[in-house]
Amino acid sequence: MKSDSIRLSSPFPEKLGLLQAVIGAGRHREFIGLDDRMNIRNSIRLAEELPAIWIAQGMDDTLVGNPPLFFYRCRILEGGTRKMYDANISDQVPKPVADDLVSYIRETHPETPLFYSVQPGGHSFDVECTLKESWVVEGIGFAKRYW
Repeated sequence: MKSDSIRLSSPFPEKLGLLQAVIGAGRHREFIGLDDRMNIRNSIRLAEELPAIWIAQGMDDTLVGNPPLFFYRCRILEGGTRKMYDANISDQVPKPVADDLVSYIRETHPETPLFYSVQPGGHSFDVECTLKESWVVEGIGFAKRYW
């Protein structure tokens, strides 16, 4: 690319490393701004109803669990205790953050069908999975009931 050129788009996953670095550093919010529509908890709270949801979470995920991505202002500690944290800290608590999101959905929209799969691995753990793996078969069975 020439030094005076402007890139308008890139084919996926060309810039995936940059996205992962931004999220991993807890700076996601700087790039998307403070628009409440980008706050998942706010969006869930405001929704009259939600569609059936299947959430698949890697136990070792260090990308999605970064608290600033979900705009949490607390860190969930062992035993369910919440502790306020500075938004610049990049503590990564993926499984507890995902657990909290699932609990929030269940509390605010108890009628929403929700299937929560937790499997070993990091972010994108499911890329190498096949449709024959038991947890995938279960998730597909769940999804078929609502499609």
